[in-house]
Formats: sequence, C-alpha cells, structure tokens
Amino acid sequence: MKKEFSNVFKIAPPLIKDGVYYYDSQDAGDQFSLEEVVDTYNSGFFKKVFNNGRTIHREVFNILAKKVNEINKPYMEISCGPGLGLAPFIKNINPNLPALITDACPYIIEYWHKYTKDNNIKVDFSFAAFDNSCMPIKDNSIDVITSYLGISSTRTNGEDEMNCLKELYRVLKHGGYVFTIENEIANYEDVELIFEKPNRFNYYHDKKVIGTLEQRIEKAGFTIFGKFDLGKTKIDIDQCELGELASEFGIDVYFESKAFILVKE
Repeated sequence: MKKEFSNVFKIAPPLIKDGVYYYDSQDAGDQFSLEEVVDTYNSGFFKKVFNNGRTIHREVFNILAKKVNEINKPYMEISCGPGLGLAPFIKNINPNLPALITDACPYIIEYWHKYTKDNNIKVDFSFAAFDNSCMPIKDNSIDVITSYLGISSTRTNGEDEMNCLKELYRVLKHGGYVFTIENEIANYEDVELIFEKPNRFNYYHDKKVIGTLEQRIEKAGFTIFGKFDLGKTKIDIDQCELGELASEFGIDVYFESKAFILVKE
C-alpha cells in the first residue's frame, strides 16, 4: 500500500497479499466469479479500458477527470469493476496522481493489480477489496472519491439504499469532492415482474418509495455542486444479472443516467 493511503484504514485487513488489502467482501451481493474475471482479463478487456476508458459517456468522463486533476489530490475509486471507472481517464491526464482502487469483488482487485504489475505500468495505484456499505476507512480521511455506478451497484445498500452514500460522506474530508456517474431504473414495475418470474431476489428498490438518487444524496448531507443528465439507455444482456433476466423474459428495462459532482461542506 502506497504511503498516501497506508494511514487511511481504521482496521487491519484479514489478508494482505502482494501489498493488496482484502477485507472479506466476497459475499457482498452478486459478484463476478473468478472464471468470469479471468475470461475478461484474457480477452484483452482490461488492457483496452485501461488505455482508453469506456466508450459510453466519454465526454462526461473526460470532464470529470479534468476536474479531479485540477484538484490534484489523491483520490479513491470505488467499485472499479473490470472497467476501472474514472481512473483510466484520470490516468491519461496525470499518471502520477495517487489513487486507491477498490471493489467488493476480490478477483477484480487481484487482476487489476496483476495487470499493472505484469505490464510494469507506471501509475501510482494502490488496491483494496472491501464493501462500500461498511468501508474500513477512517472518518474524514479521503480528499476525492470517484466512481462509475459505484453507488447504484452496491448490493448491500440497505432497504433505503443509503448505506453507501452515508459511508462516502463519513470517509470524505470536509471540503472534499465526489465525482460519479450513476443510474436509476426508469421502469421499476417491469423489474419487479422480471425478478418475480424466476423467484429471484430483487436488489433494486422503487424510487417512489425510497426517493430518487438526487434526494438520497442530499439526505446523506452532500451539496450537489454539478449535475449532468445523460438520458436513458437500455440494459444489455451482458451488463448485469438484470440484463440477463430481462433478455430471458423479453422485457426491455432502461436506466436513467446522471453524473454528479458532490461536495461535503
């Protein structure tokens, strides 16, 4: 663990392997299997997104990455996934900006560490696997947090879907920023039907009951400094479990996407 982040953890990890911290988060919701991660890695996807980032919402990714670079302080990328979130875009501007790359899936973290090490890539990345709903991070210890779907993909988010937002607010320093692109279900009634058919657990909640993401952000204590409406997109079959089930039952489900710049005042 690099010096910028070695002191932000409030508890020691059960496992440290090759400098990577693992916090027993492998059961935190639906996750990628080791086979899925290895297949994705071997397909060249890690290399592709590391070099160029995701193709969707590229303009907004670049806007957020430039703002992170302007702040010029170490940042934490949550729920990096195989796409590595905002980190590729930030790295392309400033590869020397320290980053703590995190995800609940230990295999994702293991293989992102493997990719940078095996390819001798000169970036100032540290790696840790933990659940967003119970971060092993000290209060008021992180300058900047970045994410692509990190909040909306947290499967241990509670019935009110506030766990991740509360944790982000807790660990962020006063005056610190969150830069994130998130989505919400546009047609929740169809999602309910999709999960009922095979009697599968529905991780999603009706925003009419729990409030919109914007309302929950403000409830957590954040000030919304900036917002971008990114429109609706159909969920693909290979995007997530919901996409697979939607395709199986022939029901189209849509996400409404927004980018946020949040401040903890």
